[in-house]
Amino acid sequence: QAMSALGNIMFKNEEHERLVVSAGAVPHFVKNLTSPSIALQASAVRVTKLCLEGEPVSLRRVVDAGGIQQLVTLLLTPSTLHASAIAMLMMLIPAIEYRKLIMQAGFQAALLELGTTAEDAAVKELAMETLEAVES
Repeated sequence: QAMSALGNIMFKNEEHERLVVSAGAVPHFVKNLTSPSIALQASAVRVTKLCLEGEPVSLRRVVDAGGIQQLVTLLLTPSTLHASAIAMLMMLIPAIEYRKLIMQAGFQAALLELGTTAEDAAVKELAMETLEAVES
């Protein structure tokens, strides 16, 4: 609930985002990306996405807190948030610095695994399309 409240505070308000980020909340968001609780995962995905879409310092804090690895790990766990994790990683791909970290984290292998084992056909298709886009 606290994480969800922080997301509401940050939503569309750069000053509030800066305050939440400078208070050191980002590592807690990132850690909960792979929480066993689906509710915590969902809240963590929401606020982490706000950080990725917000100020450059917020994005950097996500990366520094291990967000790339956590998002790749989320792809390999049972979750309803695979499409969100893929979208968030793809937001970072254009930056060469982050692209390298994403590939080192095993993004391609995770996409292949998800594309062959996901129960949701739409997720399978998204994973394979993303894999093809990343490899081209």
